[in-house]
Amino acid sequence: MGPTESITTRMLKADQTEALEDAVMEDENVQIAAEKSLSDVSEEMNIPTRDMKKTENVRKSKEAEKVEGKKESVLIRKEAADLASDFNKRPQNIPYRLDEEALTELLTNVLVGTDRIPDGAPPQTYINEIVYSMTVAGRPPDPVQVDRTFDFLTEGVRNRLDKVKVRQTEIKLLQARGSKTDDEMQKLTNLYTDLVKEEQRLTNVLTTVGLAKTQYYQAHRKEVEVGHKVIGAADALAEVSEGEVSEKLDYLREVIHKPEDLLTKYNNYKSLGYKTAEIKRDTDTLLDFLGTEFRRKEEIPPPEMHVLMQETRKGQAILQLIRLFKKQEKLYHKLCLSKGFEPPPLDHEFFIENFLKMVADRYPSRERMTQLISASMRPLLTQATLKI
Repeated sequence: MGPTESITTRMLKADQTEALEDAVMEDENVQIAAEKSLSDVSEEMNIPTRDMKKTENVRKSKEAEKVEGKKESVLIRKEAADLASDFNKRPQNIPYRLDEEALTELLTNVLVGTDRIPDGAPPQTYINEIVYSMTVAGRPPDPVQVDRTFDFLTEGVRNRLDKVKVRQTEIKLLQARGSKTDDEMQKLTNLYTDLVKEEQRLTNVLTTVGLAKTQYYQAHRKEVEVGHKVIGAADALAEVSEGEVSEKLDYLREVIHKPEDLLTKYNNYKSLGYKTAEIKRDTDTLLDFLGTEFRRKEEIPPPEMHVLMQETRKGQAILQLIRLFKKQEKLYHKLCLSKGFEPPPLDHEFFIENFLKMVADRYPSRERMTQLISASMRPLLTQATLKI
């Protein structure tokens, strides 16, 4: 009887256990179905569930970060624009004529970090970006303009770095006071961590900008050194005549490194189509600038100053020649009429050019002077003979 009861008992217990398991499984399935149904209904009726609330919080957090990032970018651009305006208004920077909008865009990209200037970019990337940003109408900037733009970037990055350090100090003070909730303290800790990372990034950027400036200077040393010395003269010439500062800098460098003789200078004026007024304007402008530099005792060294003074003397000599031949034109007319023929038109440029050839002759002689004078007078005599 006992064994039979024992087996029966075990069978009953097994049946009970199986029924219990089925009931539990059924409950779990019901719960899963209920949760799924609740989720479907919640989505349909826009009622947030616990998981949906978590997702929504994450989404809102990311959106807040984006908004904060945009605000920071706008603030940085405003700071860059203010610095660009102030930088260009400084007396020592005015002659460089740097584009204010290009400076603003360049500094903003450097501070924010973009695809064009990513974090960790090599020095050459900064050089390329400056040249690209400062190119106007297909003409690249002058080396001194690029060098001065590096000074602007250095100042802008350093200013931003100083502000980050000040913000770090402010957060440390807030943390030291301790009168904050745990959430607020955590936010301060996170913000401080972000500022430390930003400080490191800006420090690396500042170092790279310095390396880029040095690299560019070494590659364009002569142009940069001479350009900084004569930038004021280039600006003065560009102010009174057509052309960019970079063109006038090229002209002045050519003057300093390869001074022209009188004849070459006169022929260059002719090729440019310059008349007496234009030659006088350029000569007077350069002379006024050098006179100002003498009074201010600026940093143009004596050798360069001597060459530039010689250049103004050449311009004055050409002007005197033009005036001389125009002044003697009346005498020429009288002499022709006294000989009984109508005076042919007088080509001043032809006479000036031949006169300069005589002056430029290293070994003058009576025979050579006679040949040049005969060559100058022959066209006039031929025309006079034809008229007679």
